[in-house]
Order: sequence, then C-alpha cells, then structure tokens
Amino acid sequence: MKKRLLFLLIFLPALLQAQFNNFGYGLVINAQLVGSTLQLSVNDPSLGIITNQMSNINNYIIEDGCVIGTNGSSVAYGTYDTEDHQWKTGATSTSSGTVIHNKDGVVGWATTGGSVYFGTYDPIIKLWSFYGGSTGSSPTLKLNQGIAAYSTPGGSVSFGIYEYSQHAWITYGGSTGVNPSVTVSEGIVAYSTPGGSVYYAIYNHLSKQWDTNGGSTGVSPTIVNQDGIVAYSTPGGSVYYAVFDPLLNQWITEGGSTGNNPVLSINDGTVYYTVGSTNYIYGYDINLGGWVNNSTTVIYCKPFIETPDPNHTDFCVFRVESIGANAYSYSCDDGQFILQRNAIKRYTSAGTYNPTLQVSNSSYNSTCGNPVNIGTGINDVDNIKFEISPNPSSAIIKIKSPLKMSSIQLINIEGRPLISKKKIDTTESEINIEKYPSGVYLIKINVDGETYNHKIIKL
Repeated sequence: MKKRLLFLLIFLPALLQAQFNNFGYGLVINAQLVGSTLQLSVNDPSLGIITNQMSNINNYIIEDGCVIGTNGSSVAYGTYDTEDHQWKTGATSTSSGTVIHNKDGVVGWATTGGSVYFGTYDPIIKLWSFYGGSTGSSPTLKLNQGIAAYSTPGGSVSFGIYEYSQHAWITYGGSTGVNPSVTVSEGIVAYSTPGGSVYYAIYNHLSKQWDTNGGSTGVSPTIVNQDGIVAYSTPGGSVYYAVFDPLLNQWITEGGSTGNNPVLSINDGTVYYTVGSTNYIYGYDINLGGWVNNSTTVIYCKPFIETPDPNHTDFCVFRVESIGANAYSYSCDDGQFILQRNAIKRYTSAGTYNPTLQVSNSSYNSTCGNPVNIGTGINDVDNIKFEISPNPSSAIIKIKSPLKMSSIQLINIEGRPLISKKKIDTTESEINIEKYPSGVYLIKINVDGETYNHKIIKL
C-alpha cells in the first residue's frame, strides 16, 4: 500500500471538570430540535447553564461532549470549552447525501457523492482538527476508540488517529480490491476484500506511525478483529491469526492450510476454529513471543502515558497496546479513574504521578503503568521572547523573534490557513489581516523545527 495524504482542515476546544475520560473532553450536552434549529445547553460549573444553537439541522448526534448535526447538504459541529466558558463550533457545506458520525470524541461525515471528513477537538491548542477530502463514491466511515477509517466500493481504504504530540492526524491508506470490508477494534484496523486479500494495521506509539501487515489470501476471506487479535479464514481452507507484540514491536502472524470451510471465532483474545468435527485453539503467549497450540492467550498491556506537548505539560494522554483485553480502567493517581482505552486529561497540580492501567476480559486481567512528570501548565513559548504587536489589531501585525523564523501561518477559528509565509529565514516579519473578519485567530511560528502558537484578535 502507498501512503496517501488528503488535506488538513480544522481545529477548536473543551475541558471538563472531574471527568476527563474520553476524547470528547467536554461537558454533557443537552439538545432540543425546534424546527430546523438545534438548541444546545451545558451546565458550566462556574457559570451555570450556557446555551448555543445550530441552524439548518434536521438530524444530529451527541456523544462524549461533542455534537454534530446536518440537514443533508451541510454539517455543523461543536463542543463547550469550560476554560474559555464558551461554545466552540464550526460549520461547512457538503454535497447531498451526507451521513454523520460521532464516536469517542471524533466526529465525521461521508457523502454519497464521494467525500469523507473526520475530526477531533484538541484541548491542548484549543482547536478542532479535521482531515479529509475526495474519495470514490459511496464511502463508508467508521469511528471507534479515537480511530477513523473509511472504505469505498471502488476499492480504497484509509484510516487515521490523532497524534497530540504533533497536533495532527496521522493517516495511512491506498488502493485495495473492490468492495473492501473494514473493522476497527481495540486499536487495530483490519480489512479484507472478496477478491482475496487481508490487511491489518496498528498505530505504533513508539515510532508514531502506522505499522501494517497482510497480503493475498484465498477468495472471500472472513476476518475477525477482536481483543487485540486479528484472525481470518477462507472457504478454500486456511486460517491465519496475528497480534502486534508490544515487546518485540512487530506483528506476529501464524497459521496455514486447514480443511475446507473453517468456522472461526475469537474469545478473550484466544483464536478458536472448527474444521468438520475437529476443534482448534491457539493463544498468544507474550512471555514466549509466539502462538501456542491448545493454550489461551496471556493477557497483557503496555501503556503509553505521556505529556505530549512540552509547552503544555499539564496535559496527559493515556494510550495502550494490549493483547487479549476488551475493558480498561486507568487510575490517574489523583483520585480520578478513566474507563476508556484512550483518553486525554489535564492534571490540576504539578508533580510526578504514577497512573496505572488495568486491562481485563471476562476471565483475566493485567496491570501496567508508567510515571509522568506533570508541570504547572503552559510553558510560555515566550522563553523565546516573541514580540507580536499590536494585538489586538485591525490591519498589520508585526512579529519579532530573537531567532530566525522559518515560516509563519495565520489560521482562522475553523483551522483554515489564511496566510502562509514560508522560507522566511529572518527574525522580523509581518502579516496583514485587514481583509479578514473580526475575531480570534492563531499565528503559528516555526523556529528551528519547533512550532509555537499565539492567539491574536482582529478588531
């Protein structure tokens, strides 16, 4: 498969008092559809009930602190920021036949004419970040556990996860055989084609890129993606099973020929299949680094608990690579528990914390964790003392840096780049915002490969 980039769109926010337990990161949203106006409200712990509304809506979904609505030819989305004490919303036109999705803090939509967009709210830089573009006709979008994946009947699959250390979607995808079938479960994307191929991928939190495997199979493969295990069978008579070993940092795949029409299933991460009247069991043993016949899978977890942004060291991302697990509970070491596979939260006090994660299935559990050093909040990037003035401004904004800047971008509240100045190689520059509407904008400055964000106000 080839790596394919679509294009980046958007960004926004929402902090949540004591329940940073999902990617949505927002307060509970209440809604009422009155005609074609969606009336929204949240109970801000500081200010009480705060309302907002979305126009031209006849269908909407609310989940995990996010809302998305559509009238079939346009989309609106939003969340509530308890730090800024205001709603952060966006809207865009789409082609007709729009189907919206909302799961685990990721919203998205697909159009029958052939386009897909998906996005999440980044509470660190306080922007919505969207990714998407044109696809083949009639795409199918799936969202699960912070992962977005889509396929087209014509034969393509793409998927992505939001990487907080880069404040961007990390995507992978390309052409497949026609009519691919895609599944997303426990951090794994797996898909098959009737013509005879199976591929599976996991986001590698060490290399921060997708790690893929797979290839040709017999025709009409049946794929099962469950509990951190991928297994597939073919009517012609073969069964294969795979797991991503977090210790070896690679996919481990085994299997081979069987009798015709094997019946395949996964339970608690263990592979079961039947050929005729004969039953087979294969489990993965993390201690041996391999698959074992007539043995159940040894449940295991490897956590990736980190502060992703050196300029915002009070934010912490909770992620994991697990084997045999389907339930998760983080103890954050500050009295809070998170019942999600992936999450992002903000600690309220600086210090060293030792969050732990317990993964489990119906029979077993395993515990893992790692310490994190939490700071007091924003490490002000003005330790590189940028001068951005005047701010607010109605026209020209001058930018001075003690080090040479390589690029500058002006981005609006919806995350759309308005001005891009590249290869500056100077310590002084300016941008003219006179033609843009009044409001809040973001200036992104790149110095020595590091990007710094500053809010400005257009009068």
